[in-house]
Amino acid sequence: MTFISRAARYVLRKRVRTAVLFIVLTIITASMLSATAVSQAAQHEAGQIEKTGGRRIRAGQ
Repeated sequence: MTFISRAARYVLRKRVRTAVLFIVLTIITASMLSATAVSQAAQHEAGQIEKTGGRRIRAGQ
């Protein structure tokens, strides 16, 4: 019996545990991707502010 067939049989036997683990890992991965996107956006905006030379920006003008 190969490694892959044993893994497939285990997953089929433990369906609920596998589903819960999959959901948890999906949530963790989505959180990490979101945090990375927010961090990169903040760095980008900080760079844009530095380029403007710290000038004040008024709303509506």
